[in-house]
Amino acid sequence: MKKPAALDDEEYELVQKHAIWGDSLLRRLGFSSGVRRLVRGHHERLDGSGYPDGVTALSLETRVLAVCDVYDALRSERVYREAWTTSAPSSRPSSACSPPAAPPCPSPSSPADPDARLEHGFAPL
Repeated sequence: MKKPAALDDEEYELVQKHAIWGDSLLRRLGFSSGVRRLVRGHHERLDGSGYPDGVTALSLETRVLAVCDVYDALRSERVYREAWTTSAPSSRPSSACSPPAAPPCPSPSSPADPDARLEHGFAPL
């Protein structure tokens, strides 16, 4: 997107559909339902405020993809702001993506823990 101003409501609703369109495209291409759930859910939030479905039950994999998406967005130059430096996103607190009482949110700056999904009761795709 190259619009140098804030999106209006209609434009924002259109942008929010990209998760549904991605799911639909992957279905037509024969991707598994697990991969499609990741794409569809990468803008969902644990408090239900995300889109497109407003769900609150998110797999660890979906949460990791959401963190990666935010990191990519912050590191990408936009018409309305410069890209963040490599160190800037890692200085953000993990509380920005994990509400209280939620399992810890993965951080782009922390090493992966392969046992985390089992420890927190997340089901594999």
